[in-house]
Amino acid sequence: MKTSIKRLICTVFCLCLLVGSFSACSGKKTGGNSTPSNGGGNSGNAGNVNVSQVEGVDDFEPYKNIPAECKGQTVRFASWEVLDSYNWAKFEADTGIKAERVEVPQSGYISKIQSMITSGDIPDVFVDNDGTGFPLTLSFAQPINKCSQVDLTDPAWDQSMLATATIDGNVYMLNTHNSPWAGSNLIYYNKALYDELGEKTPAEYYAEGTWTWDTLDQMLKRFKSAGYYGANINAKMFAGSAGASFISYDYKNAKFSNNVDSIALLAAYQTWAEWDRQGLLGATMQSFREGKAAMYALGVFGLKTEGHWSDMDPDDVGFTYFPSMKDGETAKVHSIYRMYGIVAGAPHANAAGYFIRHFLDYKNYDLSTTFISEEAANFYYEITNTPADGKYFTFDDHCGQLTAEAAPFNTAVQKASANDVPTEIQAISNRVDKAVEAANATIAELRNHYK
Repeated sequence: MKTSIKRLICTVFCLCLLVGSFSACSGKKTGGNSTPSNGGGNSGNAGNVNVSQVEGVDDFEPYKNIPAECKGQTVRFASWEVLDSYNWAKFEADTGIKAERVEVPQSGYISKIQSMITSGDIPDVFVDNDGTGFPLTLSFAQPINKCSQVDLTDPAWDQSMLATATIDGNVYMLNTHNSPWAGSNLIYYNKALYDELGEKTPAEYYAEGTWTWDTLDQMLKRFKSAGYYGANINAKMFAGSAGASFISYDYKNAKFSNNVDSIALLAAYQTWAEWDRQGLLGATMQSFREGKAAMYALGVFGLKTEGHWSDMDPDDVGFTYFPSMKDGETAKVHSIYRMYGIVAGAPHANAAGYFIRHFLDYKNYDLSTTFISEEAANFYYEITNTPADGKYFTFDDHCGQLTAEAAPFNTAVQKASANDVPTEIQAISNRVDKAVEAANATIAELRNHYK
């Protein structure tokens, strides 16, 4: 269903994109493919994209007082991603500091950085991401407030996210409001199929406040009865949208806990197991693209022109939040913990702080063809700008890796029937305890090192 004319229209819509609103967690609920309800008006050359202003950010001069010794240094950023959209030359022009990407594969990223440190070939900046993340990254993170003079009161920083990476007053990782590098999970739906069947869309249910597990349940059954696939919904994402995982993290006290007794965790996996038993979760990416499946749960990459649905007509791609457990509740935004930090022993740590600030500024990217539509751009910024308290991060696998866990905690649970889910959850409690103990020991070691 690819249409070149519609691609061109989307490109024009997204020219010089600015940012979306913070309405994901406040005010009226907003459905996918709709304008954010709390947009703050337009500024600059934003076209029709709603802009949420960050107070004071336009008047702040983040590179005004860069220390003279940083000038001419080259910051090395360890990353596996192609970063051609970032304006590397502009960083040097704006700061007098150079920067380069050091390729480090995502697979084995943690051990590779550790090996580089041991060999003395230390990069300056690391990325914390799903599969390569917290608390594993604490093994080589150092407090940014102690090693760099970059201003952490800069209004561009997302202070809610900084709080999640602050231990005893030390800030170990950062991200910004309106970050071009943030990740959250959502529900995609095929609008053409909904039109064909005369079905109300998930975004419409969300907008009217009736997008719940029960609504989703009935919808999946109707699609299956009509001869279509239902959905593909990742169990970990689904539980996270209910604010649950096997291990919980209280960032205000920097403490991990065993969460196997969570009512929300049990409800999520039992519900998911029942949907799986009924054959409601058999959708594939291909069946979704072909208009044979109702929904697919994935990250924000699907909102981008080079993303999961690049071969689809953009007009057919709908998107919205995960449903809530029941009426009157709001689902959490299950998110990837995407953060940036400075490696312990980094040769150019002071300059590295300024690189992170520049790298995470959307103004330093060519965003003219980034998103599949104007609405997709709005929704990307709306969902990723959700404050940390409205998000949910799952650290189960990362904590498990500290104890050499061979399999994710939810492997056996996902294979169980709804009736057997409680037994399977309790069966892994001892494994979870060991992972929690190891994760808290990692934090204790960090605390002792940077007293």
